[in-house]
Amino acid sequence: MKRILYYITASVLLLSSCSFLEEENTSYPTADYYDSAQKIKTGLNGCYDPLRSIYGAGMFQLTECASDIMYLSSYTRPDANCVISPANPCHGRTVWKQGYLGVMRTNEMCHVIDNALEKGFIKEDEYRLLYGEASVMRAMYYYCLTSVFGDVPFYLEPVTEDNRADIAHLGRTSADEIRNELIDELMYILLPSDKGGHGYMPLVRSYDTGTEYRGGAALGLMLAGKFAL
Repeated sequence: MKRILYYITASVLLLSSCSFLEEENTSYPTADYYDSAQKIKTGLNGCYDPLRSIYGAGMFQLTECASDIMYLSSYTRPDANCVISPANPCHGRTVWKQGYLGVMRTNEMCHVIDNALEKGFIKEDEYRLLYGEASVMRAMYYYCLTSVFGDVPFYLEPVTEDNRADIAHLGRTSADEIRNELIDELMYILLPSDKGGHGYMPLVRSYDTGTEYRGGAALGLMLAGKFAL
């Protein structure tokens, strides 16, 4: 038994001194990882997750507690009593954090999809659907952010080590400017060429596209209408 323990200890010490075992860790896949439409869809799946946190009970209380639709008298739920301030942001904190998580992910996927087309990983028709979906979801998050906060920081590029600090210190952009730019992008993606667009996505509802039920043209048109209002 002592001899076995000796060999185990010696082996551990030897391995711990081997420089060739060092690994270079990465926090997320590189753009070239997404070398097929199916892999890109797995990345796009992550763009939907923040919506689960945004559209919970807190959002219902935040938007409807003062209306006839909902009444909730609770001193333990500030959202339900509209006791919301910078010092006590309540569900606003969740909208901000999860909204910009969604923005970061959709910006990254737009970059990834552009890269996949440039490298020949995907075809043009696949690109149109995938990029259109990423853009629609990005508009969704900016709709949430501008609806709750008005003017907010606005950026469309992926976050990198080089621009991380600049993005973290962005000032607020006018909500009108953000919405107008996103309306233009949505119209370009959704409208056919004879109406001034590029027709990236078929004008059908999400549940008419098959079994995946991904965000598409119906959601994009609704968002454009909401921005216009």
